[in-house]
Amino acid sequence: MKLPALFLGILALAILAPSVAVAAQLKVAVHLPFLSPAYPDIPYIVDALKLLEPDLQAIDRSHTFRVTYTSTNGSLFDSSNGFLAAAIKDGTLGVVGDFDSDLTLPQALEAGYFNIPMCSGSASTSQLSSLDYPNFYRTIVSDPQQGQIIARFIKYMGWSRVNLVFATGTYGQSISQGFLAAASSLGISVTTVQSFSPSSDQLGPQLDAIDLTGTLINVIAALPEESVVFLKAAQARGLVGPGNTWVAPDAFSTALTAAADKTWASLLDGFLFVMPLEDSGNDLSASFKARWKAVYPSVAIPSYALLFADCLLSMGNGLVKMVNRFGADRVLARNYTFDPVEFVGSFKGLSGDFVVDKKGDRLQPLIIRNIFNGAVTTAYTIDAAQQVTKLVDPTFASGTKSIPADRITQALLVPTWTSVGGILLAVATIAMIVAILVTDAYLFIHRSVPHVRHLSYPFLNFICIGCIVLLSSTLLSIGIPSSQQCQASLWIFAYGFEMVVGATVAKAYRIWTIFENKSLVKVTRVSDRALFQGVGAIMLAQSVILLVWSIVDAPKPQMTSARTYIYYACRSESPTFQNALTATSIAFNALLTLVFLYLAFKTRNVSSSYNESKFMYLAGQTIALSSIVITAFALFDFGAAQIAAFYVKHYMILFAVGFTFFALVGRLVIDVRAAARKQDAPGGAPATTPSGQASTGKLPSVPSNPNWAAKSVISVKTTGMLSQWRAYKVQVFALDGQITFVPDKSGVAMGFVLDLTATLIDPAPVSQPRCVELFAQGKSWLLQFESDKERGKWAELLTSIATTTGSSRGRKNGSSNLLSSSGHDSEALSFATIGSVARM
Repeated sequence: MKLPALFLGILALAILAPSVAVAAQLKVAVHLPFLSPAYPDIPYIVDALKLLEPDLQAIDRSHTFRVTYTSTNGSLFDSSNGFLAAAIKDGTLGVVGDFDSDLTLPQALEAGYFNIPMCSGSASTSQLSSLDYPNFYRTIVSDPQQGQIIARFIKYMGWSRVNLVFATGTYGQSISQGFLAAASSLGISVTTVQSFSPSSDQLGPQLDAIDLTGTLINVIAALPEESVVFLKAAQARGLVGPGNTWVAPDAFSTALTAAADKTWASLLDGFLFVMPLEDSGNDLSASFKARWKAVYPSVAIPSYALLFADCLLSMGNGLVKMVNRFGADRVLARNYTFDPVEFVGSFKGLSGDFVVDKKGDRLQPLIIRNIFNGAVTTAYTIDAAQQVTKLVDPTFASGTKSIPADRITQALLVPTWTSVGGILLAVATIAMIVAILVTDAYLFIHRSVPHVRHLSYPFLNFICIGCIVLLSSTLLSIGIPSSQQCQASLWIFAYGFEMVVGATVAKAYRIWTIFENKSLVKVTRVSDRALFQGVGAIMLAQSVILLVWSIVDAPKPQMTSARTYIYYACRSESPTFQNALTATSIAFNALLTLVFLYLAFKTRNVSSSYNESKFMYLAGQTIALSSIVITAFALFDFGAAQIAAFYVKHYMILFAVGFTFFALVGRLVIDVRAAARKQDAPGGAPATTPSGQASTGKLPSVPSNPNWAAKSVISVKTTGMLSQWRAYKVQVFALDGQITFVPDKSGVAMGFVLDLTATLIDPAPVSQPRCVELFAQGKSWLLQFESDKERGKWAELLTSIATTTGSSRGRKNGSSNLLSSSGHDSEALSFATIGSVARM
């Protein structure tokens, strides 16, 4: 009986032996960069852990704890070597650390190899949630969780647009990934995502992209020391400060000490950052804070101190659990299975209830803190269900507590029918259209008047219609364009241009065909019908270009959105195709304008009966110069000055159309009214010389002797725009068929001689009372007399000499090169004949 009882007792002891507590020394190593000046708060975290060593010993008095402190110096080499030394030489059973995620990763990898539990109160990268780090857990939420909380907070604030900026390290990448995923699900628009290297100061592209969005809410995922250069550059661009709001992760709890200069603290005014709830306010927290105040009365508890305190206490509690379950020998040999959920269990720490999942990630409430004037205030709490509760109103960068807008109110750089600029442009355009219609109607009523009849009313009417079509394109450009407006505006503008320039080219061509000939016998009859066919061919060529454009890649309205403005422009989908078609159209119209300028230049000095030639030349110059300006302001992007470019372009169109219309058509109203007054008036006033004295010309008789010569002092000027009346001694030599001009005063001008046999004579030019006009050598001269009677005598004299001499020479040469007539009535004289040819 005694032996079996003894055997059973021994067997029971053998079975229960592993569960019997054996006193053991449990070594815990703290790895933090407390000797590195880059981490000024870490020494105080170490001080906090040392204050808690008695609490560690109180977990289980049957065991002892030895805590060692190793500085990792912010170096991967020192942190990795420090861990190996602790694992191999010191027999460490648990590690608390490190501070940065980048320093923690290699140590956590080594912890898995040596089966050493490791806990951090600040390393939050998502990489540490991987199964590659099975022995790691943390008292802080992971970066993706922080990113999700930031997105939830932004949604709570009513902001729907944000910019995201992150540093290229693991910390920034982890938070940005979590934020982007949550923002997408919450309907938050991320207007730009920019990354930067902490070691680079080349930040122009990133800042440009942020600036262009017009978004005022910015999320930065980076360590504060990594962000100093970037945020100072952003402040210089106006992206940090009043009007802008920055939301940051938990690392910004140490932001105030990230830079030593005074401007850094003011730069952080209005910043909001997410922070795990460190201080739960429970008895453990209250006891620790009382001890801290007693030892360090003038020093605030640093951020993360309570989270690292929970790491130290949970590490001690977990090691004791493992010893009680697996035995001291196996724990000291690190020969047991580590499970973070079992190891931590339901631990209650200074930061509250502490529970981790299989990945070692903690689920805990968070807070939103606000920086202003160098002070940090807790403004919001966010519970485990991500419900936000406001504690106090935060102070934003503007110094106010009003929640700022999430975007700049973008100015619409498009004149609308309700804007002042759009209304003024429309009124000016419509007023000009009405003026053109009234003028056209007036000329239609007086189309039989010589002034109008000589210039061909059908073409005058066609030019009026072209001007109206051109101006209609301006009206179509007001307001936000549609696809139909984009195409209609393009076609209408092009057609209007072709109608005006094409019709003017036709008129200039007809004048050129007349006056470039030496004899009217050689003049080709050019009818209105033929000229309109030419204009139709020009418009057909332009239509082909526009048709290809519309079929292949029609222009559509495209929005350009910048930080402070938004505007629309009509563009094709393919910039290359648009540039090619634009260049083709510009080249075609430039060629047409050059032809117009050439013909207008060649005919600029013809008879004043056709003084539209010099007006056509002026109109051609105006069209050419205006086209350059209009094209430049239409093709180039002027950014914030786009609306100014729009007005410059369209008011330039108004000017060009108005000037061209007046030069080619509108001025005829003045001529018609002047002719009507002249017809009703009794007689003309005497002509005067440049000095104001009356002309001393005598009334010559028609010569009967071919050797006869007559002379007189007559006022003469060319028909140029800036020419002046000058007194000339004019002498006619009947035998030679020549007329000479000698200045009445020496040194005033050069004399000259004209061959009357090669001179066209207008005995009564329109709009030039008491004048005879001579046209030769590509120029024309006006001779002004005292009375219309004297003018008639001189006209009869000159045409008689030209006829006699020209006929004599014509008989010798077999043909005549002189246009002659008899009588002084303008309808029977030479230029009346030319006028009839011009109207063919």
